[in-house]
Amino acid sequence: MDISRRVIALRSALLGGGSVPPRTLLTEDDGLAAVMRCFESFEDVVRYLNARRTTPTVCIDCEDAVQDVLYMILKPTVPDLEWENPMPKEASRSWRPDFNSNALSMAIDAKFIRDKAHGKRIVAELDEDIAAARELDSCRDVFFFVYDPSLFIPSVTGLTKHCDGLHDHEGCAVQAHTYVVPTVRQRRARTTG
Repeated sequence: MDISRRVIALRSALLGGGSVPPRTLLTEDDGLAAVMRCFESFEDVVRYLNARRTTPTVCIDCEDAVQDVLYMILKPTVPDLEWENPMPKEASRSWRPDFNSNALSMAIDAKFIRDKAHGKRIVAELDEDIAAARELDSCRDVFFFVYDPSLFIPSVTGLTKHCDGLHDHEGCAVQAHTYVVPTVRQRRARTTG
């Protein structure tokens, strides 16, 4: 059964209150790809929620709002998704991912770029989060979903090149994945159109 059929079967089982058929459970590789596809649907979901009524359903003006939409998008695809990770805090670190999946050994953290200064500081913030994520035994992959509706990040390409990839330090490693909305292509369309 291909990934899209497994995701559809999984969503149907979860929404219908039934149990999850064993063949619909995502493998780690399928799960990572499914998370990225969920990220890709973020703006479409927000647009749909806000276009259906005369009053917008959701206002994405802070990190909590980004987290709410991400949870709605991700939960049907990642059944064991938990928010505000109950993993123990590291003694020297205060970072906790917004979501985690033990089955997929991953953490997801949402960011909302508030202003130009935050857009310039986001690389340093993600560096700190990556260092903290490396210390978590149950986390092999960390996803950063960065929502920058006002285009405050000076270089999205520079951000992703800097953050994406394997981060290893003294035997502790984590694979980082950064997804910025709007994407580079969407940014070009906004600034030239």
